[in-house]
Amino acid sequence: MSASESQQRGCLFVATGKDAFLREAIYNARQVSKYMPGLPIALCTELTTERPKPFSTLIHLEDGTANAHKLKARSLLLSPFEQTLFLDTDAFVQAPLWELFSLLEEADICIAKDCDVDWNQSWELKSLSGGAHYNTGVFAYRRSPACEAFLKLLQDLICEHDDADMWAGHFGDQHFFNHILESGRPEATALRLTPIPNTVYNVRPWMEDEMRRQGLLGQAKILHMRTAMTGPLTAKKCLPRLKTKLALRTRLKRLLGRGPA
Repeated sequence: MSASESQQRGCLFVATGKDAFLREAIYNARQVSKYMPGLPIALCTELTTERPKPFSTLIHLEDGTANAHKLKARSLLLSPFEQTLFLDTDAFVQAPLWELFSLLEEADICIAKDCDVDWNQSWELKSLSGGAHYNTGVFAYRRSPACEAFLKLLQDLICEHDDADMWAGHFGDQHFFNHILESGRPEATALRLTPIPNTVYNVRPWMEDEMRRQGLLGQAKILHMRTAMTGPLTAKKCLPRLKTKLALRTRLKRLLGRGPA
């Protein structure tokens, strides 16, 4: 996408694989429009050739059979905006986010780290902001040479990986994003990355109880959890099922002889 074809600021969703993800993207894009009226919103998808509201731009992905992580990496480079706020389809916006674009005046990427969770016992929250890795479900980035080189390398590494050995939480885009940052490669060292607080911009389901205990829920601007779509924070309703799913995933990794993704 050339600079002449791009717009200054906008939001990007990527919905692939299942129609449910498209519906989810539409729902959460409406939240963006509610709190940031006038902000253009682009959708990358293979699920429709017609632009649904409230999206201002539809970018049709031809190869809908590709792995979702590979399609996401490709879509990041297709953003029509100079400054892009990327949101996973399950990221629920409940406040204006204009300040993230302001941060991009001095940074290439603004992103939050995960909370620190012990996955050995299904899951146990150790701290809200002590995670070692960045979470790629929510981040803002700008069209700079350093950022484009980083995202191109991300796309290349993901596309080289075997689809059969890639799923959510296991060698996905988040794994490779952090791998590049930790590698010391030029694409990582040239990148100007600004951390943002996950308690404000990327609240995951397992953070809810501790944030409530500390009185921090009121500051949350993005709830990165599907339960947020059904009303106020209701993560407790899904946590038993989530614990079972994560426990099974942990056992599978151990059987495969691999540590956490």
